Amino acid sequence: GMGRRFSLFDRNKNLLIGGMASIDQFLLKPIKLNEKTIGWLGLRKSVTVSNPLDISFLRQQTRMMYIVGGSSFILAILVAFLLSRNLLSPVRRLTDGAKSIADRKFETRISVKTTDELGRLAADFNSMAQTLEQYEDQRQQWIRDISHELGTPLSILRGEIEAMQDGVRELKIDNLKSLHSEVMHLSKIVNDLRELSLAETKGLTYQL
Repeated sequence: GMGRRFSLFDRNKNLLIGGMASIDQFLLKPIKLNEKTIGWLGLRKSVTVSNPLDISFLRQQTRMMYIVGGSSFILAILVAFLLSRNLLSPVRRLTDGAKSIADRKFETRISVKTTDELGRLAADFNSMAQTLEQYEDQRQQWIRDISHELGTPLSILRGEIEAMQDGVRELKIDNLKSLHSEVMHLSKIVNDLRELSLAETKGLTYQL
């Protein structure tokens, strides 16, 4: 920045090159040729504050600028923290809820009281969790019913076969017909399960 403080004047101290300013603001050095002054080289004086009141004022203004700047910076950080906390809290609850659903905790519900997109997303999540919970209850009830329906004929078959092995019942046609009847009952249950599976996967065709 030193070069911007130099100016060139003619021998009458008229400005030729450099910044416009009063001639009194320059330190002048003569430019001579054959002991004759042909121009002047001027260096603009640096402005310094020497008045104690001015120095005190500048220090006070500088201190005030630091205080205002620091306070603004701290306030901006605080506002950003509060906003991010309010925005990320529902997202964090949604993430935790999704992990609970992945762990088959279908009773999980999310409480988000906002009416924006996050609130609607939380409502859809709760609806999905409720549907999954109902499906899980139906699945467990279905497994219990299947176990009961399959267990009864299997127990009868096992009892009759063990009775024949122990000689309690004779191995004759009537007893074999009874075993065959239980086997057909099991086959009917298996066929019913197959039809239910096709109905669940939309693969069952009807002929009314």
